[in-house]
Amino acid sequence: MFSRFLLFLACALVARAHVVEQFHAELLDGEIELLFDLGYADPATRDDPFEPQPTRDWLVQRTPAEHAELQRESQVYLRHYLRLDESSEFRFIDFATTPPDFERLLSNGAYYRIRIPVHDHLRIQAGNFPDLAVHFPDGGYQTLKAGDELDLQDDSSALPPGLHAFREGFVHVLPAGLDHILFILGIFLLERRWRPLLWSSLAFTCAHTITLGLGAAGIIGPSPRWVEPVIALSIAALAVENLIFRQFRPWRLAVIFAFGLVHGMGFATVLADGIGRGEGFLGRLLCANLGVEAAQVVVLGAAWTVTLGWAATPAYKPFRMTANLALTTVALIWFVQRLG
Repeated sequence: MFSRFLLFLACALVARAHVVEQFHAELLDGEIELLFDLGYADPATRDDPFEPQPTRDWLVQRTPAEHAELQRESQVYLRHYLRLDESSEFRFIDFATTPPDFERLLSNGAYYRIRIPVHDHLRIQAGNFPDLAVHFPDGGYQTLKAGDELDLQDDSSALPPGLHAFREGFVHVLPAGLDHILFILGIFLLERRWRPLLWSSLAFTCAHTITLGLGAAGIIGPSPRWVEPVIALSIAALAVENLIFRQFRPWRLAVIFAFGLVHGMGFATVLADGIGRGEGFLGRLLCANLGVEAAQVVVLGAAWTVTLGWAATPAYKPFRMTANLALTTVALIWFVQRLG
């Protein structure tokens, strides 16, 4: 059991914590409008988990020649990703105006809006590719994974917007949010009583709900560069606190809430893009955060169940200490990596 935990933490060192792993598309009449993350347009960096996502500011500064190359590489990638015919024509609709009118998202990411003709089926190539969240005209959503195929004449399997948002929130933690998972494990590794565990989880969720709401309202902008390193430090701080104290204290909720605000600045922009903007956003925001909370409870429940048989034995104390030291080590390595 202990070796499995260390293996899990070792995997954290190479996790893709900062790479967009889901594209978003609107289904239109005979075509889709894809929001394409330009981090995938550069073959030299698209598979580098520590390569920062390009920003909109970077995109605005590209020359016409650089845009021509980005468009060419985008088409090469997408023809393979969507298994398109060579005859399929791409329309880069940002360039309908001069200067180009690039999408402004909460994440401040660099995206092209690309319209691609589709007919009866939308197919995702099997392999190491991002998911594709497809938004139907009636408001429903369906998420396609690598190797999936969507019959465009049948939207009966599309999820209602609220359920899609719940799924987005849940998946953002399990399995995609490794730093989120490690923070929740840091909450667990102080003590196992359910009341303080649930209160801590709720405080964390409330904090990043506030951050996402403020971002959606335009009150706060895209997260600054210091957010990701501070998120790593927050995991280390929680683990060190666990080594100093043995029992839950009420002021710990304030600490978790403050850290939750910072974590929210890091992932709220991703969730905001994933659950869509416009009418009904607040309802989808609530559903997304319910999904996050449900995933956190699953993590806490799994950790509690795994330690159920031996939490009261002498072996648990050294395990708890070693686990917190391992969390601290991983978080500090992340901190150094994210400063780069």
